[in-house]
Amino acid sequence: MRLSWIIITTVVWGWIGVSPVRGDPARARELLELSAEALKNVQTLTADVEVGATEGFANYLPHAKGRLIVGRIAEDGSQPARRANPFEFRFTGKGRVTGNADEIEFDVIYRDRRFEWMNDEQKEQRIRFERIAGRDNEVRLAKSFLLDHLFGADPLAAELKSENMEMVESKTIDGQSCDGVKIPQGKTGRYMIIYIPRSDFIPRRIEQGIDMANSPISGTEYKQLTNVRVNEPLPDSAFEMPIPPGYSADPNPARAIRPAQPPQTQVNPDATPRRPLATPFELSDGDGNTVRLQDLRGKVVVLDFWGTWLPESARQGMGVMQQVHEHFGDGDVLCFGVNFRERDPEKAKAFFKDGGFTYGVLLGGDKVARSYGVRQFPTIYIIGKEGEIVEVVNGYKEGVTEQHVIKAIEDYLAEDNTPGTTNAPTTQIPSAPAGAGGASGGGG
Repeated sequence: MRLSWIIITTVVWGWIGVSPVRGDPARARELLELSAEALKNVQTLTADVEVGATEGFANYLPHAKGRLIVGRIAEDGSQPARRANPFEFRFTGKGRVTGNADEIEFDVIYRDRRFEWMNDEQKEQRIRFERIAGRDNEVRLAKSFLLDHLFGADPLAAELKSENMEMVESKTIDGQSCDGVKIPQGKTGRYMIIYIPRSDFIPRRIEQGIDMANSPISGTEYKQLTNVRVNEPLPDSAFEMPIPPGYSADPNPARAIRPAQPPQTQVNPDATPRRPLATPFELSDGDGNTVRLQDLRGKVVVLDFWGTWLPESARQGMGVMQQVHEHFGDGDVLCFGVNFRERDPEKAKAFFKDGGFTYGVLLGGDKVARSYGVRQFPTIYIIGKEGEIVEVVNGYKEGVTEQHVIKAIEDYLAEDNTPGTTNAPTTQIPSAPAGAGGASGGGG
């Protein structure tokens, strides 16, 4: 498959069955942070979308219904493209650009700041950058579906900077109870409410309005998602738009953003390329002993980052680690689960024990997770005998990830030169489709 999938499933969270207290800024922030974490794990998403406005806003803003497809863009090569957004989008549906405008259909693709669509009036393909493309009514409607603050490089980053968020009354959306987080926007009275379900923490509704008693315009703008499916396989044609018969190709398309070129430096052609070194760490294990990475030189160290708060699908790395541990034993390969963002270390230790995991556990790994750039789950680091990063494995596919990690370690151990001869690769493992069983061992 062209994309990897990590299935976001139901998580057992301390809030389940407990109604949030209205106001409660601490709980609002925690819910928003959990939503941001869930969004970081999104590889694909499909949903039915409704966009509209109420009261005075209804005459001036778009109204549309349709389908949204979101997919994370797979990078080709080691140097990532300079993208403002790592996702591509497809928007299809019908709507009006304002309340009184004629209804039109739209089918638009968006990636790398470019919109692609078919101009039916001119019978011509159009590929334009945002500023120019926005003059077309089809693109204006498609942009109303664009939730780039959710599906972007750093989801909900602007919202999480707010110091004044609060819980508001929940709403039932698509059969799910969704807690509302209200976030002020600037000092003009504008606000945003994000409605988040406890099942997967993917927002289902976003409302924006103005809290001003003397405002000449009242009402809200809203975007609502239903029939949401996360990290399910997409067909290769999901983001392809063939030119219909009788239509001509865009004579002057906006060019795709090319990958950034690494700086050219003088190198010694006889020097042996070395893998980058892993950031040192010092953490406590489940028995209160201090574990330092530098003390483990001469061993292969395998790290998996986990928390009891993660959805079960995001904890699949724990099952991988158990199999790796059982395969190699306690000889040249040491496996550790780095627990982070855990309020109660005893809960983590109990979860680990109850799950039947017998490899090492390290507690309080928040700084380590940040320094290692963990943004996706599972993320498994293989660190060599000299502290060098051998490989980073992202994602999970049952029966594949385990064998991939084991083979990577065996290949490393078979190398003649311990420090390695290549830069550490990052491997993206396609995840199993929705509904596939996991090897995480232990519930959420």
